[in-house]
Amino acid sequence: MNGLDRRAMALAVMGLLAPVAGALAEEEVVDTVVVSDTAGRSAKSAVSSSPEALPASVTVMTAEEIGRRPVSHYTDLFRPVAGMAIGRFQPGGLAVGIAMRGYSSGNHGRELARVVDGMPLSTVGNIGSADLNWIMPEMIERVEVIRGPFSAEYGEDALGGAIAMISRRAGATPMLALSGGSSATKRGMASYSRAGAVLPGGLVPYVAAEAFQTEGWHDNSAYLRRNGFAKLSKDLDGGILSVRLQASDGDWGAPNYFPIAAYRNGTVSERAAVSPSDGGLSGLRMAVLNWMPANADQGWTANAYAYNNEFVRYATTYATGQQVRTADRRNVGGATVKRSWSGEVAGLPGLLLVGGDLRHDDASTARSNTTARNFQSWVYDVDYGRTLLAGFTQGQVKPLRWVKLTLGGRYDQAWFDVDDKRVSAASGEQETGAFSPKAGITVTPLPGLDLFFNHGRGFRMPNVPDELRTNLAMKAQKLTSQEAGLQVELPLDATLRGTVWHTTQDSEIRSVGGIYQNLGASQRDGIDLEARIHLVKDRDDLLGLHASATRVVARLLDRAPSTKVTDVPDYIVNVGAEGRHAFDDGDYLAGSLNIQVNGRKYASDTASLRTKPYEVVQSRLEYGFASGLSVFADGTWVLGDRYAELASATIIVQPEFTAMTGIVYRFQ
Repeated sequence: MNGLDRRAMALAVMGLLAPVAGALAEEEVVDTVVVSDTAGRSAKSAVSSSPEALPASVTVMTAEEIGRRPVSHYTDLFRPVAGMAIGRFQPGGLAVGIAMRGYSSGNHGRELARVVDGMPLSTVGNIGSADLNWIMPEMIERVEVIRGPFSAEYGEDALGGAIAMISRRAGATPMLALSGGSSATKRGMASYSRAGAVLPGGLVPYVAAEAFQTEGWHDNSAYLRRNGFAKLSKDLDGGILSVRLQASDGDWGAPNYFPIAAYRNGTVSERAAVSPSDGGLSGLRMAVLNWMPANADQGWTANAYAYNNEFVRYATTYATGQQVRTADRRNVGGATVKRSWSGEVAGLPGLLLVGGDLRHDDASTARSNTTARNFQSWVYDVDYGRTLLAGFTQGQVKPLRWVKLTLGGRYDQAWFDVDDKRVSAASGEQETGAFSPKAGITVTPLPGLDLFFNHGRGFRMPNVPDELRTNLAMKAQKLTSQEAGLQVELPLDATLRGTVWHTTQDSEIRSVGGIYQNLGASQRDGIDLEARIHLVKDRDDLLGLHASATRVVARLLDRAPSTKVTDVPDYIVNVGAEGRHAFDDGDYLAGSLNIQVNGRKYASDTASLRTKPYEVVQSRLEYGFASGLSVFADGTWVLGDRYAELASATIIVQPEFTAMTGIVYRFQ
C-alpha cells in the first residue's frame, strides 16, 4: 500500500471512529434548538413516503447545510456525499460528471436519475447527458440522494441511484452576493423573497438571478453564464400550488483534451488548448407546475413541465486536428401524477403509493466536420422523437412493530421515431420497455438500530445519436441490484450507516474509439460506510463531523482478458467538519472543511493504464455581522495526481488551487 493509500485509510478510520467516540463519551443529549434538519438521518422503521424511510442508503441535505459549504458550482454540493464521484469537464457548458455505485463520472452522469422539482432531466440526445449549470446552489431547499435503484418513483437512468432537488419556496430576506477569485472569476447573485411577504392573491414570491464569468485556468477556457429564476407559490386548501419559470444561457471556450503522455513529456503545457476556436453555446428555457399536498402521505401530488434546450459545441481532437461541431436541440414536455394513502391494512399500519409518468421529447442532433467553426462536411444529421409512458406503485406495511415490508415496481415503455437525414436506411421506429420490481425489509430489533435489505432493478433507455442511430435494434440497459445494510442512531445526533451491495448489468454500453459499443454483461460490488455526529448543536453553536468510505470493484464478465470497467475509482474517502458560533452582539463565525481521497481508476479495460490516487480539499470560512453583511472565502486544492480526475486515453489537468472570496448582504 503506497503512502497516499495509507493516508486515505487512516483518514477513513479516524473519521469513522470519531462519531462513535463522541457518542460514547457523552450520553447526555443537549437541549437543542434545531438549526437544520437531521440531514443524513432516516427513521427507516416509519411508515412514510419520505425517501429516508426507504430500505436503502439515503442522504438528505438541507438549505442550512448547503449554506455552510464552499459551493460555487452545483457539483460542490455532492463531493462530500458518501460514494459520490465527480468528474469536472473544463468546457463550462458541458454536463459535469456525477456518478456513484461503481459508475463513471466520465459518462456525464447518465447512469444517475436527476430530478428537479419533479422534472426528470434525462435526455435522449447529446450522449444522454443533462446540463445542470443552470442550478444556483442558493435556490435549492433540499437535496435527496438515493443510492441504488430502490425507489419506484425513479425510472430512467436510475442504475446507480437518483438525485432529487427541490427548489426554495421562499427565503427569509432578500439577498445580494458578489464574489471574485482565481482566473479572473466573477459572480453576482441576487434573490428577492421575505418571510411573511405575500403578493396580491396570496402569492408567495421567490426570484433569483445570477451572472458568472471567468477567464479560466486553461487557455481558451473563458465562460460566461446567466441565470434567471422566478417561483410563485400559493397556499390552497389541502396543499401548495407553485409555478416556476427559469432561463439560462452560456457561452464558453474549451481547452479540450490531450494524451496524458503529452503532458508528462512536456509536449504541451498543463494549460494548453487544442484549438482557440473550440467552445460552445447553450440556452435553456423551462416552466414547471407543482402541486404538493399538505400531507405527503395522504393526497395527490402532480408535476407538469416543459422546456427547450439548445446546445452547440465545437471540439477538436488532438491526434487528428479535426474539429467537430455538435448541435443538439430538444423540446420536452411531460407530467407526473401520484396518489398516496396511509392508514391501516387488515389492522396493520401501511401506506400505498400509485402514480404514472408521461413524457415526450422532440429533438434533433447534427454533427459536422468544421475548420475554425466553418462547415466542411456532414457526419450525421438526425431528427427523432420519443414518447415515454410509465406506471409505478410502492407499498409499505408493518406486520410487526419491529418489521416493515416494502414492495413495489414500475413499468416504463418508450417509443422512438428516428429520421436520419443523411442515411435513410438508419431511419425507423423502435420500442423498448423495462419492468423494474422493488422489494425490501427493515428490521428494528432495538430502538435506533435499523437493519435493511433490498432487491431492485433499474434501467437506462438507449440514446439516439450515439446508440440507436447506429443500432436501431438496441434495447434498454437493465440492472439488478441487492443491498444489505444497517443504520444506527446514537446520542449527540450521531448516525452510523454501513451497506454491502452487489449489481449485475446485462449490457455495459461504453465509448470505444469514439463509437458506443455493447461490452457485454458487467458486475459491481461495493461497501459503503458513513458516519456523522453533532458534538454541539444549540442556538448559538454548531460543531459537526462527518466521514465516509466506499470500496468498489467493477468488472466486465464477457470480455476476458479485458475485464476492467474504466474510470471507476476503487475507493472514495471523505472526512470533514462544519461549525458555527454566534457571538453575543449578533455576529457569527461559520466554516466547513471536506477532504476527499479518490482511489486509482483503470483508464483501459486491459489494466494496462491506471491513474494514481488524488485528494480534493474544500474549505469555507464566513464571518457575518448583525447588520446582515457577511464576508467569506472558499478554497479548493487538488493534491496528488492532478491528471487523474478523468481516467481516459486523453485527459485535462485540474488546477492545483482555486479560490473565491466575496460579500453577502441579507437585507433586514
